Amino acid sequence: MNCDSSSSSSGSEFFNYLVQDYIEWSQSVDVEQQKKKKLFNTEDDEFFTQNSDAIVRMGASALQKCTAAIRMLAYGSSSAVVNEYLKIALSTARECLLHFVEEVVARFGPEYLRKANANDIERLLHEGERRGFPSMMGSIDYMHWNW
Repeated sequence: MNCDSSSSSSGSEFFNYLVQDYIEWSQSVDVEQQKKKKLFNTEDDEFFTQNSDAIVRMGASALQKCTAAIRMLAYGSSSAVVNEYLKIALSTARECLLHFVEEVVARFGPEYLRKANANDIERLLHEGERRGFPSMMGSIDYMHWNW
């Protein structure tokens, strides 16, 4: 195998280029993932941050608090059931639900929880007719159908 110095230096330059390109890509992906993971604005509501009490005992984590709220919403369960599962106080579970719902409405309300406008209604009625369910707006009779 015959390798001269010019081919090995161009190979190392190419390798360095690939490494640098990968580093830049991974850093940009990390920044994008961090933006996507941040659901709540902790500057406005620090409820979901983990705090310590007077004797430096750590309280419930943000994961525990969000899990409590989501379980209560998803299963329609009480804070007592969440208490048994996540080992948090009943009052904390109720506060989790309250803060979670307020944050979701504040963050996603303008886009997803708004009233339907004329274009939305027209699109939904057209889609219903296309699928064989004419004038289905506001009717719960069609809720059991698989779309």
